[in-house]
Amino acid sequence: MASSTAETASRPVFVLTGTSGEGKSTLAKLLVERIPELELAVSATTRPRRPDEEHGRHYWFLNDEEFDRKLAGGDFVEWVELPWGEGYRSGTLWSELDRIVAEGRSPVLEIETNGALAVRDRIPAAVTIFVTAPSREERERRLRRRATESEGEIDERLDIAERQLELAPEFDYTVVNDDRERAVGELEGIVRSALEVPCPRMINPRVDELLENVDSRYALVIVAAKRARQINNYHHQLGEGTFDQFLPPLVESRSKNYLTMSFEEISEGKIKYTYPK
Repeated sequence: MASSTAETASRPVFVLTGTSGEGKSTLAKLLVERIPELELAVSATTRPRRPDEEHGRHYWFLNDEEFDRKLAGGDFVEWVELPWGEGYRSGTLWSELDRIVAEGRSPVLEIETNGALAVRDRIPAAVTIFVTAPSREERERRLRRRATESEGEIDERLDIAERQLELAPEFDYTVVNDDRERAVGELEGIVRSALEVPCPRMINPRVDELLENVDSRYALVIVAAKRARQINNYHHQLGEGTFDQFLPPLVESRSKNYLTMSFEEISEGKIKYTYPK
């Protein structure tokens, strides 16, 4: 039987996505090492197991019949048909998220872009992050260096990557993996801010100060998250007309974290919100 979102809703869910060759897996592992409150969710897949992979550790390896049975039972929070290979599928089980949350940690999903969009729609509070390489040339170099795909699969992944890049503005944050330490540091800042939001004592500025300009804690979270996404889009110039659509930061901040910047803007009265009656 499919799990509800009741267990999962008690902890933030983090989603890392992007195209092949972005270094998502490496960044996800480093992020989990730095923040013990996190755990990587193990995806289920129908693709063949590679020699160095273990069932239940790297993936839950399922045959097509097992995958179909779980799909029919509503056991997947998301699933996709992999855009390369021979019709292989991959997905995240609700039970995997519930297991991690029950152990007192927040799940980190490292998944395909369409799957990440599905998680965003099914778990509205999920924090979604698009990881991209600095250029097509660097993406191709990384794919060839890891040597897990054939020449034809590499070319196919590069073509798919160009289309997936158009989806970057759909996610909460975009992180350019031009330098591994810098990129994981940016990810760490995003995650730590999100982990702090539910606890009023850990927010700076204080929640009571923020509520002078936003009329409820719910509105505070929604407005701050939306504004943080706008600041992220402004800095990364995502899409045409970004500088007309999104204002630059409205306060001088010592923080490099966009969510913290949005809190500071609210605290200084640059952003005010009252829920429509």
